[in-house]
Amino acid sequence: MKYNILIIMSLLFLAKMEAKNKTGEFNLKVEIPTKQEKMLYLGQYWKKVTYAIDSIQLDKKGTGRFSSPKKLAEGQYFLYIKPSFRADILIGEEQNNIELLIKEGSLSQNKVKGSKDTKIIWEYLSGTDAINQEIEKLNKKPEEREKLTESEVNDLDKQIAGLKERSEQFTESIVKEYSGTWASAFIKGM
Repeated sequence: MKYNILIIMSLLFLAKMEAKNKTGEFNLKVEIPTKQEKMLYLGQYWKKVTYAIDSIQLDKKGTGRFSSPKKLAEGQYFLYIKPSFRADILIGEEQNNIELLIKEGSLSQNKVKGSKDTKIIWEYLSGTDAINQEIEKLNKKPEEREKLTESEVNDLDKQIAGLKERSEQFTESIVKEYSGTWASAFIKGM
């Protein structure tokens, strides 16, 4: 009798755990510490147009949760706060337990749990952003370039070309490393 009760309790526990991990639902927890008590929109890109599909009010800590009993269509989505905050995310099969920590202004410090594709795209964006910032530092305004010698201009152009090549190699390595994922195909098509 003791064993029957133990078995029944174990089965109930497993059933409860399974119910928590429903695969037919969408659940996204967002934390943006710099955006306390702001309205956050979840939007979707569709045929070169953006659509808001849900909104939440972030709490005093900048956290909130989007949820739906049904999965969202797999695709490219975004989080938006007026007037100028936007973060792109990729939603694939895994969508019942996504957590995002967004450190505004610092792509490399953003954290993702529960969405492999978003994690890959953010890794890619962080890496290319760092290289693009280096290129931007080297790009001189036309009036500044005029003051440089021909040799200095050639040196700058070589450095910029080297950084652009490094960016292409980085893209190729991400696409290769994560081959077969939706994020890899997305990056390849950018």
